[in-house]
Amino acid sequence: MTRMGPHQNTPHRSAVTADYIRRVRPDAVKVLSTGVTADVLAAARDVGAIVIGRLYWDDQKLGTKYGEFSRRCVAWAQAHPEIGWIEGANEFAQSPGELERYADHEIERMQMLEVIGRKAVIGNFSCGQPDMAHWIRFKPALEYAAAHGHALGLHSYSGPVMQWMAGNNQVLKTGPNGELLEWRLDDACERPGVDGYLTLRYRKVLTLCRAWGIGNIKIALTETGIDDVNPRPGPQGKGWKSYVGTEYGNMPPFGDYATQLGWYGRQLTEDANIIAWVDFGFSQAGDWET
Repeated sequence: MTRMGPHQNTPHRSAVTADYIRRVRPDAVKVLSTGVTADVLAAARDVGAIVIGRLYWDDQKLGTKYGEFSRRCVAWAQAHPEIGWIEGANEFAQSPGELERYADHEIERMQMLEVIGRKAVIGNFSCGQPDMAHWIRFKPALEYAAAHGHALGLHSYSGPVMQWMAGNNQVLKTGPNGELLEWRLDDACERPGVDGYLTLRYRKVLTLCRAWGIGNIKIALTETGIDDVNPRPGPQGKGWKSYVGTEYGNMPPFGDYATQLGWYGRQLTEDANIIAWVDFGFSQAGDWET
């Protein structure tokens, strides 16, 4: 089974992350520039995990600003030789009017990283994005990535269980304001090849890529877990800790959060395209603590 890696955001629990890496031996580790520590990088190196890094950028823009950011990505990568895969912008430029320009920027960033012997993780789209009808606008970047060994980055959350909106667990009826009135939530989604709109959305993307002749595209799920997706059943909440003690915290046939992660790892193992998946996130605080 594909082994889940940690997403290290801050340094304050890096020893716990390093211990997890050495015990679990995940296939990949994700580090944010605000959470890079020597012990985490050393642990990843010792177990042979690939390291994906994201340089934090709080003023994301297309155009010349993106070119400047790409150059900063190269400099950051050069300062951290342990990080072999570099993300770009985060949950950005997902609308039809932006995707074409974003694809151009990501091709340029891939080419810049190739000069220093690194790989890019492109896209890094948020859960459920872009709309399936608009992926064609990002196709040039996907073609370049597949041809040159780079990876597509996706965020794949669901909630209150990871199987929501996968298989038959779907919205049946909504109200005038989009509120959820009827739904189905009883499909364990254990059958091979089952897809969905959130955690298993990557399979819909793979179907498109295969139709375009780029079925060899690598995919890194650089954030995953339980989050406040909408519409969805259950009480208000964000991460998995929000549902502990509720009917959704250990709901048949899904089980608790650890059991759901096991289900996800088994599903991901079916697809050779998946090179990494990481839980968001280790060393969290504040708004993300759940």
